[in-house]
Amino acid sequence: NAGIYNGIDVTGNEQLTMTPGLYCFDNDFNINGNNTSFVIGNGVTIYMRQGNLTTNGNADVRLAAPNYVEDAEDGVTGMLIYMGAENTGEVSLTGNSESYYSGTIYGVHEDSTVEIGGTGDLTSCYSGIPCFGTQLIAGTIRFHGTAEMDIIFNPNAVYYLPARLTLER
Repeated sequence: NAGIYNGIDVTGNEQLTMTPGLYCFDNDFNINGNNTSFVIGNGVTIYMRQGNLTTNGNADVRLAAPNYVEDAEDGVTGMLIYMGAENTGEVSLTGNSESYYSGTIYGVHEDSTVEIGGTGDLTSCYSGIPCFGTQLIAGTIRFHGTAEMDIIFNPNAVYYLPARLTLER
């Protein structure tokens, strides 16, 4: 369930279903599965106060940010992964061709890194849903591997700051 966690490791034949809401981590969130781990979460915001978020080993990961929230405990509209302002860690997303991510991945700190890679076809992962229906913001963004990859920007699925107008006299 949504809440505050010191860290989570998903390995082997484990399945993690993340219910909608805000997940705060003070340490690493690791998903490693050799095609046997499965993580699903629709309507989730992952806030990494410290630590790294890593997926690898052919883990099947399907995560989507909230479309609309009213309360902070329900997450942030359009924000999938938020690295805290003091977090110099890394978001490393390497999984299988069934994985997909939807929403903004935001590394605030100038030393933050978002790394995406793999060896499979990453253009249409799961029932025609693109692997990365997202926007990436970080100090460093790296791509690796031999995968063909499409990043589809959907303005309705990502975080944005509303326009603001001020008048001064």
